[in-house]
Amino acid sequence: MKYYLIDYENVNASGLDGIEKLSQESRVVIFYTRNSNKIDLNMLNILLNMETDLTVVEVHHGKQALDIQLASYVGFLIGTEGPGSEYNIISKDKGYRNIQDFWSDHAINLFSSIRQAARQKASKEGGKKAPVRGKGNAAGEGSAGKSSGQKDQTALKKTDSEGGQKKNSSESGQKKASDRRNEVNTDIQKILSKAGCPGDLINGTASFVSRNIGQDGYKQIIYRGIISELGQKTGLEVYRLIKDVL
Repeated sequence: MKYYLIDYENVNASGLDGIEKLSQESRVVIFYTRNSNKIDLNMLNILLNMETDLTVVEVHHGKQALDIQLASYVGFLIGTEGPGSEYNIISKDKGYRNIQDFWSDHAINLFSSIRQAARQKASKEGGKKAPVRGKGNAAGEGSAGKSSGQKDQTALKKTDSEGGQKKNSSESGQKKASDRRNEVNTDIQKILSKAGCPGDLINGTASFVSRNIGQDGYKQIIYRGIISELGQKTGLEVYRLIKDVL
């Protein structure tokens, strides 16, 4: 999960620049006060129509009230999501660097806009070098004197071998996925039963999680599904109980 925590009082609409490019794997939380600038209709239209999950939090006016609440929310997310998520604070306030220093073992970033965050990520990925592949010459350099027939037979054996390996790998992968679903289902039932949850909640949650485990972005799917089904308070409590087995 990638979180974008917007200090809207500080960055205003410029901090939301690039929000329309975010994927479903992202979640945006906008913190604002009565002193914040209004959002124009174009940006409002983008916010209403984007697929990214959006939460808007009004902070009561007070000295550094927004900074304090945003900082506490980061701690809450880290306690809920753990080190596997990424937390991007959108603000020009350098005071948030204290949060980075305190949670130095977590992925906490500070940007002035969502677009800047995306550019920096793209720059890092672009800096990764592709592996260099060896080259052979037209005369078959590196063939160790093999004849054309020998090469063909070797290629056929290699193809047959790879085909068998792929088939076995696929079957093995399916078995592992099934075992993983069964294991998670059992673990969740034990955890929720020990916590004293009602039977329908235990069975429903275990079934839902085991169906979605292993999918692309499954943690986000499970988190949203549990919150949607059980409500914010109960859903968060249940998710905290089971998140270590996901």
